[in-house]
Amino acid sequence: SIGITCDVVGTLAAALDRLGKEGVSAVVLDLNLPDAHEHEAVAAIRDKFPKMPIVVVTGCGSEEIEGKVLEMGCQDYFPKDGLRGKDLITRLRHAAIRHDVVLQVEEQFKQALAGLEQHGETLEKAQKLQEQWDKTK
Repeated sequence: SIGITCDVVGTLAAALDRLGKEGVSAVVLDLNLPDAHEHEAVAAIRDKFPKMPIVVVTGCGSEEIEGKVLEMGCQDYFPKDGLRGKDLITRLRHAAIRHDVVLQVEEQFKQALAGLEQHGETLEKAQKLQEQWDKTK
């Protein structure tokens, strides 16, 4: 067993409801849902669950839609034609790895930014002390 559980829902509303519960580590999203068209589902999931990795699988996509959903932060995009279970599992694993790397880089960036801000505060204090020292001369 590879330890993957799959819950299938048929609408964006049902997906958002399921994502609100524990135990979801990734979304495999079809862009043809009855209550969302093209990239609307991606936007809705990103809005409520910004850290959730999304892999888009579609039967009627285009390069324009592919570019848009990848730009919106999806980890992967591929057509249903010829899709095999093993391929999907591989893509999900790769998506999870890419997603983890992105989160790590974001965290490192935040830490570096915080360090710079702290350094800036220290520099400002030193400049104020220098100004006070200069006034005493």
